[in-house]
Amino acid sequence: MKRKVAAFVLTGCMILLGMAGCSNNSNGSYGSSGGSSGGGGVPPANTIWMQNLAFNPSSITIAKGTTLTWQNKDGFVHTSTSDQAGVWDSGDIQAGASKAVTFSTAGTFHYHCKYHSSMGMTGTVTVQ
Repeated sequence: MKRKVAAFVLTGCMILLGMAGCSNNSNGSYGSSGGSSGGGGVPPANTIWMQNLAFNPSSITIAKGTTLTWQNKDGFVHTSTSDQAGVWDSGDIQAGASKAVTFSTAGTFHYHCKYHSSMGMTGTVTVQ
């Protein structure tokens, strides 16, 4: 019984630590704008929702020169951070806020949330 309680407490602590936002690191060219956590099941064009510890859509294909906006619809901090160092890092995106990145180079870019990648919060942007 004690082991079950300890495992439950440890799991809860890990989830809370994963949801906690830390420093604000920002690289690359992006803009910041306010966001709303309004309803609907499908994000508008060129928008990726950060919701329920996931990116929606998790994969997107865009034309070179397109600006993507990540909108945080969860109640805690997320990031949009390129897996390849130096490509882009949105820094912290607070609950209800959004940040944008313009893609000027063709390629396939894998990315993650710094705080929740271990929970599967990853995505892919393909620029043509």
